[in-house]
Amino acid sequence: MKSISAFFILALINMCFVYSQKLCNFSISGKVIDDHDNLALPYATILVKETGQGTISDSLGNYLISSICEGKYTLSCSHIGCEVVEKTIHVKGNTNLDFYPEHHSEELKAFQVTAYKSLQSIESLSSIQLSQTDIENSKGLILGEMLKKAPGITSLNTGSGISKPVLRGMHSNRLLMLNNGVRQEGQQWGSEHAPEIDPFIANSIAVVKGAGSLRYGSDAIAGVVLIKPKPLTTRVGINGNIDLIGFSNGNQGVTSATLEGKFSKLQLFSWRIQGSLKRGGNTKTDKHYLDNTGVYERNFSFLGNYIQNKHQAEIYYSQFNVDLGIFSGAHIGNLTDLYKAINSSAPLDSSARFSYQISGPYQHIEHEIFKTNYRFQLTEKADIRLEYARQYNLRQEFDAHSKDSSVPELHLELTTHTGELALNHEIKNHVKSVLGISGMYQKNTYSGKFFIPNYESNGLGAFWVGRLKKRKVEIESGLRYDIRNMTAYTFKNNQLNTNNFNFKTISASLGSKIELSNDFSTNLSISSNWRPPSVNELFVNGLHHGAAAIEIGDTSLTYERSYAIDGNFTFSKEKVLIEVSPYVNYIKNYINLIPVLPAALTIRGAFPVFKYQQIDAEITGVDFFGKIQVMKKWNWITKASLVRGKNQSNNEYLVQFPSDRIENEVEYSLVENDNIKNTAVSISLLSVMKQTRVPVNTDYAPAPNGYHLIGINANTTIYLKKQPITLGLRINNLTNQGYRDYMNRFRYYSNDLGRNISCRVSIPF
Repeated sequence: MKSISAFFILALINMCFVYSQKLCNFSISGKVIDDHDNLALPYATILVKETGQGTISDSLGNYLISSICEGKYTLSCSHIGCEVVEKTIHVKGNTNLDFYPEHHSEELKAFQVTAYKSLQSIESLSSIQLSQTDIENSKGLILGEMLKKAPGITSLNTGSGISKPVLRGMHSNRLLMLNNGVRQEGQQWGSEHAPEIDPFIANSIAVVKGAGSLRYGSDAIAGVVLIKPKPLTTRVGINGNIDLIGFSNGNQGVTSATLEGKFSKLQLFSWRIQGSLKRGGNTKTDKHYLDNTGVYERNFSFLGNYIQNKHQAEIYYSQFNVDLGIFSGAHIGNLTDLYKAINSSAPLDSSARFSYQISGPYQHIEHEIFKTNYRFQLTEKADIRLEYARQYNLRQEFDAHSKDSSVPELHLELTTHTGELALNHEIKNHVKSVLGISGMYQKNTYSGKFFIPNYESNGLGAFWVGRLKKRKVEIESGLRYDIRNMTAYTFKNNQLNTNNFNFKTISASLGSKIELSNDFSTNLSISSNWRPPSVNELFVNGLHHGAAAIEIGDTSLTYERSYAIDGNFTFSKEKVLIEVSPYVNYIKNYINLIPVLPAALTIRGAFPVFKYQQIDAEITGVDFFGKIQVMKKWNWITKASLVRGKNQSNNEYLVQFPSDRIENEVEYSLVENDNIKNTAVSISLLSVMKQTRVPVNTDYAPAPNGYHLIGINANTTIYLKKQPITLGLRINNLTNQGYRDYMNRFRYYSNDLGRNISCRVSIPF
């Protein structure tokens, strides 16, 4: 004991001696920002070469290195996909130093239109942004699977081909999806319909919550997912990129090509053309092929931009087309076989083999966006923007038992027109705000069997969002007023009936970020949002082919009202980054889709029945992200999320809520040279617990057991002379584990996907 005491005394004396020789209580802090589009770069590594001290930027790109002595230092900033940036500074006190890493010029040639960055492109204080590394490594996956890389985001799956992002237990119309600024409206047709977005368009993917979400709509109770393309080039010439990706499960091939440029004789105009093609066959669990689970997808987009002095005009057009097979084992002919399939550990018909053929039941989906906007720079720190967009959705559902396989059982067409006028303004570098109005008109028609009625909908909204930043405090607030009207046309006893729904109310949010110390900061926001019931929740009545379920709506539903508190606590010091995000959300009149026993027998087979009901709900939970630089080239990353949903009426848990999960990952970066760069290898373990919070006898099958999945990811960029080629290898479910996920609506009939190996080649030119 005496020796231990003596050791600490000597250590304390030594520390005091060192401190007296040189003042070492200064800090270096700043932000890591993409040089091209001014977006924050999360999880970049910053090192002090002389001392070996370092840290990792947080999810908003902020970093802090403390306990720095007075003197001259060289700092390096590295981020996968970027050139390493080095800067030399002289520390005489607390010092601010921002880094602007630049992507390899052969890989990304973009620009910032003006020095002024309007609030429209500023993230909210409450936001999650996928890193460029996560986006690159996830190429070829559907959007719902890509987003699962972010803390707190899971997915609601319908088999292997349909994946819908779930944020903190909420999805569909509660989580808005914006494709290059345009709201995806296909979600009006139900929770099964995945976003019709080509992920190859995305250069930036962010989830915005708090006041920032009011910028895009009142019904973003969970948040807003922003999918943005990269800015267009300003350099004369033509360049592009080709991605080639292969997946072993389903023998799936994906290719994407991008061509962009600027002509010397038309230097005010920049353009980009992009297209992608995907073809896959029957997917496989750990033991069995899943019959009729192929996919055939074709996508195309064009982006053009014209800039002259204070004027900027943009035009955007995109198409998304897919034929998607629905697992035939979910469409069963009688009740006896249905319950047999639900209680079986294997598909009812386990004799399926691999095939690229897609037959009934399947979906044919088309999605089209035309968007144009105009921006006028009023002053150096103010601009006005006018935007119009037309969106067209087509969905055809083909039954397995149709007499004519060329005629869909259900044909839906949805056309949406939206417009917005917004004023962005900045005052003395401390206050930024956006004030605007938006409008929407929507029309839906159907033919074939009834699923939802013909309807017309229109809306008008006015919004204001402001941000104050001064020293170590940031405050943001938002206010929005919306009017929403819908008229649905139904037939009863051969007579046309009109059903009118009118809603109008206010949404508001207030948030703050405070740097409590050099190492610790906290965010807190309170908000109240609302969401009107969607048409499928009100009127759906019948078989939903994609979900292989009968759904029943309720025309008496009223709008949801959310009261939420969202927090975030960030600790960042040297080689450690920890973020903890607790939240609580009370939702009055929460619209819940619940199983209704027993199953029903129809002329098209036997199916589980689900019904929409309205309750008061409370959703609480916490998300966790941690990254530790264990050694110079070794990182340990942990992500975890826990969410609880409760029915306040009877104090029972809500069904269809994500299980607790934790993912640990070890990442190693290899030494670079002139010919090989950005080489990293990682291994991960995803642990998903059994969902034990399910009311007894409320579902067709008990919640499946928990599971553990091992994944491997490796990527590198090699240079053949001056030509970079990026190579990637990814293995999901390395051990070919057999499991069923509680959030997969087809867990009644089969296991989830088995081992899946993907290889990626990306070639810029």
